[in-house]
Formats: sequence, structure tokens, C-alpha cells
Amino acid sequence: THFTGYGLAALFAVILAVQNLRYGFYELFYLALSVTLLTLGGAVYTVVCRRRQLRAPGHLAILAALNAVMAGALLLADNTDLSYWCQPVLVLNILVLQLRHGILLSLALWAILAISVLGRTPALEALFTIMASLTLVLTASLYIWHYNHMAQSAEDLAITDPVTGAHNARFLDETLQKEISRTRVTRHPL
Repeated sequence: THFTGYGLAALFAVILAVQNLRYGFYELFYLALSVTLLTLGGAVYTVVCRRRQLRAPGHLAILAALNAVMAGALLLADNTDLSYWCQPVLVLNILVLQLRHGILLSLALWAILAISVLGRTPALEALFTIMASLTLVLTASLYIWHYNHMAQSAEDLAITDPVTGAHNARFLDETLQKEISRTRVTRHPL
């Protein structure tokens, strides 16, 4: 999921870079190029840390940098609507990071997007853009929450007996392995 998310965001940024270079918008080309490099860096980091994805702290740093680049571009761009550039970043935050961190980062970028759009576009168009972006963030958050809930339910069903609710042999094996590992590290008797 991490690699695919970064890859799709990089593909989106490459397409933006090529189109902006083609039409001579060099500032936007360099912006898209920096977004591409950050997302490709995230993809490479995902491959390097594939064994410990959930504990890899680099995703937060990469996505914070990506959000900072997008926020800076939104606030500093002259007469340019970059709202559609933010859509992949809003979803990528939620897909890659823990849900709480992803939502906070996405809502911070969304707030900057809302401020930027309100200052540059007509009110009705700004309202549509703001609400569409918020809907995207909320939908992605709901999907990830539902997925996490289903995964936790499946894990609970795998380690408990459905009739009695008591833990089964799989739970015993997993717990025993953890305790044996802890005993070896702490050198305390099992």
C-alpha cells in the first residue's frame, strides 16, 4: 500500500511536471519535480524499510516535507490554482501514516488549501473545492478506519474460540514465542 500510494503520487507529479514544462511554466515544473522527488524518495524508503513498515519513522518526515512544499506553494503561488495538486497528498497522508497522524497532517494541509482557495477564486467555486477536498479526506479516513477495524476483528477471530471466547492454541503459540524472546533478552527465567 505504501509503495503503491507513493508510486501513484509520483506518477501524478511526473505528469504535472511534463505538462508544465511543455507549456513553459517553469516554476510549476520545478514544483512538480520536487514533489516527484519526494514521493519517489518515499517509495525507495518503503522498499528499504519493508520489513518494519509500521515502525519506520521516515514516512512522517517525508510526508511532512511533502506537505510543507505543497503548503508553501499554495501560499506563495501567484494567480495559480494548485488545489488539484493537493488531492494525492491529502490521501497519501492517510494511506501511509497511522490514521491519527495522517488525519492531522491532511487537515492542516486542507486548512491551508481552504485559505488559499478562498483568497484566489470566486466564492462558489472555492466552496466546491473546499468541500470536495474535505470529502476526500473524510472518505479516505473512513475507509482506513474500516480496514483497520476489520483487520483487528479478523485477528481477534484467529486467536479466540468463537463459541467460548477463550484463547486458542494459536494465541498460546504467539504468546509463548514472545515470552521466550523476552526471557532471552532480559535473562530472567521463563
